Amino acid sequence: MSDALPWVTDAWYAALWGERLPAGTLVARTLLNTEIVLFRGENGPAALEDCCMHRFVPLHLGKVEDGRVRCGYHGLQYDAQGACVHNPHGTGKLPAGRVRSFPAVEKHGMIWVWMGNGTADPAKVPDLSAFDAIPERYHAKRDYIPVAASYRLVLDNLLDLSHVSFVHPGVIGTDDMTAVEDMTVREEADAVTVTRSWPGISISANLRRMYRGIGERADKWNDLTWNAPCNVTLSAGYAEPGALRETGAGIISAHLLTPETVATTHYHFSAARIRVAPDEEDENAEVLAEFSRVRRFAFEEQDAPIIAAQQRKIDAIGNRRPVLIAVDDGAVRYNRILNRMLEAQHV
Repeated sequence: MSDALPWVTDAWYAALWGERLPAGTLVARTLLNTEIVLFRGENGPAALEDCCMHRFVPLHLGKVEDGRVRCGYHGLQYDAQGACVHNPHGTGKLPAGRVRSFPAVEKHGMIWVWMGNGTADPAKVPDLSAFDAIPERYHAKRDYIPVAASYRLVLDNLLDLSHVSFVHPGVIGTDDMTAVEDMTVREEADAVTVTRSWPGISISANLRRMYRGIGERADKWNDLTWNAPCNVTLSAGYAEPGALRETGAGIISAHLLTPETVATTHYHFSAARIRVAPDEEDENAEVLAEFSRVRRFAFEEQDAPIIAAQQRKIDAIGNRRPVLIAVDDGAVRYNRILNRMLEAQHV
């Protein structure tokens, strides 16, 4: 693995939520250790290498004019394909060459960028159609945090929710979540699903309003699915003890990770409520606002510092093999698949 790239290049990566790229703005991002600039061109979102080919000034320091990027230094303009289409100096002769462009599409509320050299098929954008089918009023805030750690450490965290009782006590976790009645792990092509269930456990106080129609103790489920290379979806919720989960309430959420560098990660996340009872509609907006606040606190103030500390320790001690326990099965399996993909890419 030493000579292999640390990430899959031929894949669609989450760059930023579409609502965070208003028309006429430039947003700089580093994806897979490559600096790019995002903007809305004449035909939709566009991504270019963040570097003018004249004097190598970052293009994000310029401005957008008529769907083109104008360099802030000497005014050269580039279209969405990276071609220089306007030179304001002298005779206006256009320079040869072009800025590297990257395919970009907007789907499921996210702007996705293809960072590799293979054919960028929009049909291969991660499927989040389950979210599109839910009315917008049930969606929590589409959010983002940077994490000072490798995307693989964030994936390890997401695929193993046994940490919740210890990292998020009283926030989204409860003491009785350490006892798991049932856990299964299933592999399918380039995906791994971890299913966990807890019978008759308590509901965290911060989540009580979301599940107010259910008693103080309930059967909980979590279905986590990793889709290569680095996206995770979750279905989670509570039902009355002994009842089918279809009678309960819950959320679906997406956790979209994009490597920034080998040791930093862009973490985008979203969620939507499912099966909201009619008598809960009056509080839905408040419940979602509170859920969004608690979720961001859990990720930013609790998960991220732990994972960043883990990254620093790994950097300090070198390549030691960790001791594995039963809850690591999902992480072990996704890592095995991902390693195969990275090795195949290296050949």
